[in-house]
Amino acid sequence: MKIKNVVRGIVLATAVIATTTVVLVRRFVKDILYRNIVTKKEFPDDRAQLVRIEDESKNVLNGYLIEKAGANTTLIMLHGLKSDATLLADYVPYFEKMMPTANILLVDALGHGMSDGLVRGLGINDAHSLIIWNKYVLNRFGEDQRIVIYGKGVGAVTALIASEQLTNVDIIVSDGAYRNLIAYLTDLCFKKYGVPPRISEPLIRIQIKAETGMDIIDGNTVNAVARNTIPTIFIHSKADDDVPFKHVFKIYNKNAGECALFPIKEEHLYDMNPEEAYSKTLDTFLRNYQYRG
Repeated sequence: MKIKNVVRGIVLATAVIATTTVVLVRRFVKDILYRNIVTKKEFPDDRAQLVRIEDESKNVLNGYLIEKAGANTTLIMLHGLKSDATLLADYVPYFEKMMPTANILLVDALGHGMSDGLVRGLGINDAHSLIIWNKYVLNRFGEDQRIVIYGKGVGAVTALIASEQLTNVDIIVSDGAYRNLIAYLTDLCFKKYGVPPRISEPLIRIQIKAETGMDIIDGNTVNAVARNTIPTIFIHSKADDDVPFKHVFKIYNKNAGECALFPIKEEHLYDMNPEEAYSKTLDTFLRNYQYRG
């Protein structure tokens, strides 16, 4: 009788743990996929003009453009997950020191900032939006316009996934990209709820597929860079608490085209001491490839 009670207790405890795990993973996926609040923001640089375009589904994509007279280069800037273009404002002065005559276009991904969308693209659907922005820049400034893309986190992955279909892009600056979406999401889920990746991975994949049609297998950055021929500098902060530093090596080592690896100890690029020799690595890379055309 006691043995039966122990067995029943074990079965019940296992069922409770399994149910709790499923609930926690579902909560995690809902938080990652959907936004519930849209807060109207203005870009903190009064030089920026609001730009709004539509994708094929009539979703409005929002951007902020700092236009320079006679510019022959445009820098497109992409933010991270659950962020928005306004949070890249601190990067603008940093890039302007290296690219003083370039236009700067900072864009909100779908489901972020002031762009339309309830569901976030997780880099996969965002890649399509980037292709539309790429075409917008060429239509507005001419077919000879050169383009540099800076992406932070998921924004970096977006650029790398889209790289095969981008036009006139001379350089990709990848800052804090993850090696694949599955590893990134399961790591976030573990940090937040303590669910081991081997358990959360199939649950996350099934739920995202059911709710959005996206297969997170498609968010494989290593596979994307194996076809990337755009010169790319892979930046990753050793202080990055969102994407572990080790991710950058798998991406860098698999990249097909010309590339450079730029690990930094500071949390952000703009935190670097400009007097240190290594802080000039990105500037040198831009100078080497910006006008290769």
